[in-house]
Amino acid sequence: MNKILLASHGYLAQGMKSSLEILMGANDRIECLCAYVDDDTRDVAALIDAWVESKDPADTWFVVTDIFGGSVNNEFIQRQAAGSFTLIAGMNLPLLVEMVTRLDFLDADKAKAAVEGSRSFIQLCEAADMLADVEEEEF
Repeated sequence: MNKILLASHGYLAQGMKSSLEILMGANDRIECLCAYVDDDTRDVAALIDAWVESKDPADTWFVVTDIFGGSVNNEFIQRQAAGSFTLIAGMNLPLLVEMVTRLDFLDADKAKAAVEGSRSFIQLCEAADMLADVEEEEF
C-alpha cells in the first residue's frame, strides 16, 4: 500500500496534514514526523530510525521533507540507500494534493511529475501586474 510521511522541523508536517484533510478528507495513509518540538523529538536520527523500524516493509513510502539540505532531509538521505522509500524535499500543499490524488497509483515517476507540476504554483503575485493582466484580458 502506498503511504506518505510528512517530515518537518516543528509542526509544519501536522499543519500540512490538517490542510490536506480540509481539502480532501481524512486519510490514514498519511503520517507525520515533527522534529524539534519537544525533548523526545530533538534527536532526529533516533526519531527517523524508530520510524524506519516500525514501518511495514510491504508498504511503499513517499517521504516529503520541508527543506532540502535541512537536518530532517539530510537524515532521510542517509537512510535512503536501502531504497525503502522515495524522498522528496520542498513540502508544499499543491505537491501534496497531487500526490494524495494519485496515491493509489503513485510511483517514483508520478512523484517526479508531481514535483515538477507543483513548481508552477510558486508565483510572485504583484497586484498591479495581476490587475493589468485582467484588464487586458477583458478587452
